[in-house]
Amino acid sequence: MNMMNLIKLLLISLMILFSTNNYAQHREEFQSPSFSKEPLGELYKIVGWNFAPDGKWVEENNLIAPEIASYNKKLRRNGKHSIGLDNTERLILQKVITKNDTLIILMKLYRDGKYIFPEIEQGWEKGKSIYFYVLPKGEFDKLNSIEYDKPNIFAFKLYEAKSIRMQGWKYKKIIPKHIMKRDKYPEQLMLQIFPKKEEQIVQFLFYQWNPIYNEFNGLNNPIKQKNIYINGKMEKNGVLLSDKLFKAYYYETSFENFNQLFPILEIIPEKE
Repeated sequence: MNMMNLIKLLLISLMILFSTNNYAQHREEFQSPSFSKEPLGELYKIVGWNFAPDGKWVEENNLIAPEIASYNKKLRRNGKHSIGLDNTERLILQKVITKNDTLIILMKLYRDGKYIFPEIEQGWEKGKSIYFYVLPKGEFDKLNSIEYDKPNIFAFKLYEAKSIRMQGWKYKKIIPKHIMKRDKYPEQLMLQIFPKKEEQIVQFLFYQWNPIYNEFNGLNNPIKQKNIYINGKMEKNGVLLSDKLFKAYYYETSFENFNQLFPILEIIPEKE
């Protein structure tokens, strides 16, 4: 190894060491965090939509179904197609009380699974998991600036984000053990949302974004792919962080249902 390569290796090692130490300094473990007795909000009545390459929209409750489902609905119920491009059983907003602080957690309960024999896609084992996002209290107040009849995008500060495999949905006993507070956590929770006032429906998608590496998480892998086709045209950079998202895939629910999670949308009374 020549002197120049040795110097480069030394510099890289020092950068990694500094980064690791700096990251660890802002990692705070909480003592006996506890959930509030009742959730702050909850949303489970949602419909997933995906624009398939054949020019048809694929619709499924709680599931953004894969494109192949537009050709054969039976495939939605089997193996990897049963979990779709993304799925959400329920979104829950919960207050977490600690000794020195009060935090907010957004939880996404979803179904996953794996093949026992992945090479031949045989022996599918169903699973349950939870993404959870730890945020400062009051961070969702940003939603008060939402605008109707146009795409909105919100970025929320995160202290921690993680996915955990579950035996059931008994999250209150498990998640508090994993809660951390990192003031310099590099990732953000993103919400793209399009509220349509006349129709009283809202289209939306939550996901996690690392602006340093431009990486996305919080969604199942196929939905994150960069090459997305819309009306026969390839969007090489994908549609996340873009208004084009709502031409490709999203979740949808009524204003009334969405307000069960975040009470922010104006509901127009029905005319008698």
